[in-house]
Amino acid sequence: MNLNPDTMESLAKECLDIQAFLEITCSDDGNEIAIRGHDVSVYLARTGKMVSDAKYHLNIAKQAAFNLHSNKGFSPSVLKDVVNSHVAKEQALFDWTERLNKSCTHQLDWLRSALSKAKEELRNLNH
Repeated sequence: MNLNPDTMESLAKECLDIQAFLEITCSDDGNEIAIRGHDVSVYLARTGKMVSDAKYHLNIAKQAAFNLHSNKGFSPSVLKDVVNSHVAKEQALFDWTERLNKSCTHQLDWLRSALSKAKEELRNLNH
């Protein structure tokens, strides 16, 4: 088990790959649905780790931005806005990994329903 977080660059590249996969439309063929379900299950697990890694980078960046600006006399609300403006890339990556993880969950639900439908149609065809 790798506890070291992936770099932001490698996370972003992997996000692009997973995003492209999740945007592919699946046919109503039962075999394709089952294969896609297996693949999406793997991506669900992977994106869970990616969310954790992206959150790590976000927290590190927030701490650095806070340390950089905390002694400048900003009010707490302004300091929060300044910190958030400095971590926009890290926040965007975290948001993206989180959305990909949720998209995998939703696609698995859809694939499960589509596979049930395909099985029912096959059962009706054979009777």
